[in-house]
Amino acid sequence: MKKSSLLEKEGPITIEDLKANFKENDFTTMKSKFNPKKASEGELFLYGRAKTIFQQSWNEKMGELTGLSSLFNFSDDSPLVSLEKTDETLVSGIVMELRENEEALDRIFDSYCKITEERCIEEIAKHAEETGKDPDDMTEEELETIFNRVVDEFLGKMMSLFLQTQSVPELVELQKSIATHEDFSETVVQNFSKIDFDRKWTHSRSAAGAALSLDGLIEAFQDAIPVEPLDNATEEVELIDLERKVLENINETDKEIYLLKKQGYSQNEIAEKLGFKSASAVSKRLANIKQNFIEQML
Repeated sequence: MKKSSLLEKEGPITIEDLKANFKENDFTTMKSKFNPKKASEGELFLYGRAKTIFQQSWNEKMGELTGLSSLFNFSDDSPLVSLEKTDETLVSGIVMELRENEEALDRIFDSYCKITEERCIEEIAKHAEETGKDPDDMTEEELETIFNRVVDEFLGKMMSLFLQTQSVPELVELQKSIATHEDFSETVVQNFSKIDFDRKWTHSRSAAGAALSLDGLIEAFQDAIPVEPLDNATEEVELIDLERKVLENINETDKEIYLLKKQGYSQNEIAEKLGFKSASAVSKRLANIKQNFIEQML
């Protein structure tokens, strides 16, 4: 039986069309030909960056679609984590493959240019109106900024469609309704998702798991976050709300730095993992995050 193709469909393609096609043509079963074990140091660096960028975009769009902006608190046994890791590995591997396929890259670039041509023209016209410049007089830096903005917008829309095609919003709701203890990571010191789950499981509002005091959270950036049990359940709830507000108020890079710090990574390790040139850049971002906590408390 011949599998259906969306290219043969007349009219606009809907989310339901994408979901139906994904069920019939599950691309997550594909395997990339890129082999990290045989890659050079430079290739591994690019592969790692591709995975990090994909994960950040995946989490950002998941947050917009579901309110759950990170899978940090979940273990590898969680279906959502498994799906994200599968997508991340597959897409990053394909990116590495495309680096060696100039013909395929040209086709993709030509297709992208056709799709975004109108948006690029709109953004250039908008910039011309704002600056009083003729498009021909714009610098390469200005045009690059405009094109990068369109690229980010395009990739964001593609990632949103990507997640909806895989029914991620529905999976998040399912995760909430039928979660198990195995779904949550035991290595996370402050696992608020697990705390919430444990409270529902035990029908208890007492402090579940080790928690930080509000003052302890502010001091946590000096070293790895310490563990200080709370006797006051109300204070723990305030702590959870505080962290959520801060995480909603910082960008994805700072959020990742914060979460890595909570895992006990040093600033040097975080810098290396995220591709920063030095630990000082991480220090500055941590200081800003700390200030954000303080401002949320005032």
